[in-house]
Amino acid sequence: MRVNWEKTDAAIWRQQKNKLRSVSMIDPIRLDTLVGIDRQKKALVNNTQRFLKHKPANHALLWSSRGTGKSSLIKACLNAFKFQGLRLIEVLKNDLMSLPYIVDDIRDLPQRFIIYCDDFSFEADDIAFVGL
Repeated sequence: MRVNWEKTDAAIWRQQKNKLRSVSMIDPIRLDTLVGIDRQKKALVNNTQRFLKHKPANHALLWSSRGTGKSSLIKACLNAFKFQGLRLIEVLKNDLMSLPYIVDDIRDLPQRFIIYCDDFSFEADDIAFVGL
């Protein structure tokens, strides 16, 4: 089953099945409910608006301690801009090697995609591997 991006706002990559699975229940969080991160919210919203208008935009890496609102901010952006064609794809850290295949599948679509990887923490073994 291919994802119908006209009817689907978000999907999760399933490496075992080599396909995207539509997400039917999206967290309804809104940008105006996120407090204490106004500077970060403004920067991400401005960048996302540029991205949606096909203007130069930056890749974004959000990092901080757990529970500080990173995932909520991404989901709130999706809710704010889904009617302008923004879509979200979640990829697990261990499945990032599939990223070229995912990008190949969405490259020519009219929607604009955020590819999102939550909990991108490293273990000591991961750090040693990255350094090879």
